[in-house]
Amino acid sequence: MKNFSDYTLYNQIGDKLTDHILSDNPTDADCFTLLLTPNHNANFLVRVGEDDWLKIDSNVTLNIGTSGDKLTDNGGLTPTNFVVNFVDQNGQTVQSPIVLPISSVHSDGTSYMNADVANDMTAMRDDLTRVTYNIDGYTPRATDPVTTDGDYTTTFHYVKKSTPVTPSGTVTPAADTISSSSDSSSKNNQDPQNVQVKGLAVYATKAIGLYKTPNFSKMSRRYLYDRQSRTSRPQFVVTNYARSKKGTLRYKVRDVRNPQREGFITANSNYVTNTYYQTKPKAIKVLSRHGINAYDQVSLSGKHLKHYAQGTSLKVKAIKSYHLTNRFVLSNGHYISANKVLVIKK
Repeated sequence: MKNFSDYTLYNQIGDKLTDHILSDNPTDADCFTLLLTPNHNANFLVRVGEDDWLKIDSNVTLNIGTSGDKLTDNGGLTPTNFVVNFVDQNGQTVQSPIVLPISSVHSDGTSYMNADVANDMTAMRDDLTRVTYNIDGYTPRATDPVTTDGDYTTTFHYVKKSTPVTPSGTVTPAADTISSSSDSSSKNNQDPQNVQVKGLAVYATKAIGLYKTPNFSKMSRRYLYDRQSRTSRPQFVVTNYARSKKGTLRYKVRDVRNPQREGFITANSNYVTNTYYQTKPKAIKVLSRHGINAYDQVSLSGKHLKHYAQGTSLKVKAIKSYHLTNRFVLSNGHYISANKVLVIKK
């Protein structure tokens, strides 16, 4: 670990050790920990002494291995993030998500995943599924309060106290009086059968914009997503609905890879569709360059049983719903994600 000035050290529970100052010399780190504090941003720490921990922030670079691999923001490239979400029964954020860039950069500027980091992060993700984490005003969901999706995403689920859970699958687009769209990707009204339910994940198959309001214009556009290859397509969680003045349906969404981005996107099925397969193919091929893990639990939690590399072909025995996601059951009975970014039907 290279440090560019002196840093205060902390103990494992985040208490400042005021009489310990870390010098600017490189220091070996032998353990990671994630400090969860209700209603506050979490801290990611590494151990540099028996009870000395250093907080990772924008001033600290973490070097992994003898080659000097670095955990960085990939120099402007889109990083692979370790993400922990905290959502209520309607998919609304109840605490700021943890977003930690965990991929590294080659000297030529391309990104990759260091194997040591990948192993540490998946172990941390598995540990989080056994954590009870309380947030004021909410109670952990009774069934599967912590879920995982893929290798590096964990979600804590809550129910607001004294607020009944909205039944999943209920589609209640809100009437909205904001002016109609100027975005050609969303001018067509949607057949209600194509509407995605709250909490469901969708991804963009073409270029789309993320807007402040259901009024799509250059002035209200927050972000433009270019058309991407399948494994890099932007993914969103549908958190609500609205309609423009002319009745065009919009999805209110949260960006899966960048949870701080929230807004409205088109609901036109020519531009966005289910992130997860809805029907069972006979076989699939692994798309993710990081491969995919298989588990004995439909929640994809616990220690993974097998890792399948990119390009591996797998036979599918069944498809199984898990909350508002889907899993494939392989011929050996193991479960993997049915996320289209990770796998493709053959």
